[in-house]
Amino acid sequence: MNGKNNYEDLFKRNKNIISDLTQNKIKKLKLLIAGCGSVGGAFIEGASRLGVIHYRLAEPDNYDTHNLNRQFVYPCDIGKNKASVHANRLKELFLNCHPVIEIEPLGINSENLDSLLMDIDLVFDGVDVTTTEGIKAKILLHQMACQKKIAVVSSLDLGFKQWIRIYDYRKITSPLDGHLEAALSCQNPLKSLMYGFCPPEELSVEILEEVIKLLTQPGTSACQLGSCCHLLAAFTGPLIIRFCEGKSLPPTITFDLMRALEDQLESKSSEEKRLKLLKNLMGLFQEIA
Repeated sequence: MNGKNNYEDLFKRNKNIISDLTQNKIKKLKLLIAGCGSVGGAFIEGASRLGVIHYRLAEPDNYDTHNLNRQFVYPCDIGKNKASVHANRLKELFLNCHPVIEIEPLGINSENLDSLLMDIDLVFDGVDVTTTEGIKAKILLHQMACQKKIAVVSSLDLGFKQWIRIYDYRKITSPLDGHLEAALSCQNPLKSLMYGFCPPEELSVEILEEVIKLLTQPGTSACQLGSCCHLLAAFTGPLIIRFCEGKSLPPTITFDLMRALEDQLESKSSEEKRLKLLKNLMGLFQEIA
């Protein structure tokens, strides 16, 4: 290595599109990535290529073969902790840039969350949503971030649709923007997710089918695609730029790749199917706690 990969050299192609002042703020930005799987890994990818070099990575799980269809990893990473894999890649990318990268291989919990949030500017919430333990940790993250007035970006892969929710707790005074009680009242993790974080009306036609399957066939796993996951990496850049520039961020950002490609007739058919599936899902939700 010739030593030329310093920060200025790595990101000189950002110049003019990104001002020197903003790039310096990006360099100083301190991120907590809570969950380093599909969406968390995509956020890391987008942030690192933009120039963020301060990371606190919290993730308890290891990579498996089924992660390779969408996550920024390779077969050599199977069996390794996801946070550790990303930490090593970041250190390699920022070899001569003095990156600050911390790992919490236990994920987030009530005992470590206070210290994980210390001196953090922005949180990315990629905490697992399919288990009761994951939902509890996700809710706790938002409660404590709200107390500390730290903005949180949350994201979900919904079929071909990337769904991003921004909770700017520097301005919002209630966790989940008023939906905390609704999330806590549900025993089923998927129902808690829908009522606390992502309204059922936001689900794409493909993911509505998946949620219904998960509710009616316990033990099955949800489908996720690389195209949707990678879309988050693209959104990460402009999102962080606006955050560092002190500009407003919309509460919700969504984009459905498949709907963007459909013609008018296909789009109408998809919407009709989506509404029927949504009605079925709401009926199922009435039957479970």
